[in-house]
Amino acid sequence: MILGLTIAATVAVGCGRPQDAGAPGPTRPRSSASVAIREPAPGALLSGSRVRVLVELKGGRVVPQAAALRSDEGHIHITLDGNLISMLSGLEQEVDVTPGLHLLQVEFAAADHLPFEPRVVTTVAFTVQ
Repeated sequence: MILGLTIAATVAVGCGRPQDAGAPGPTRPRSSASVAIREPAPGALLSGSRVRVLVELKGGRVVPQAAALRSDEGHIHITLDGNLISMLSGLEQEVDVTPGLHLLQVEFAAADHLPFEPRVVTTVAFTVQ
């Protein structure tokens, strides 16, 4: 049984990022940008199978790709109910939805698709009937 515990501990340590194991990780860029979800409104009751997502980005701009990481350039990542559904999108998009309660998260991520530190993210809940 001791062998089983040793293997489990080794697997658990091996699954983490390098900084989780005690090694210093790379420094992430910091952004002064802010992001807000204009549509759908918090608590909105909507109908249909598609929802318009309208994002407001202040202090940053969406770029298709960049040669270097900059604090004011990146991508918009859209997550619906914990599932990433869009990267590189602009500030307006339609997403497929089913009836029920949904949690929409929008993040302004750095040009390498990883988050800024701290993250530039916002969330809204809405319901589709």
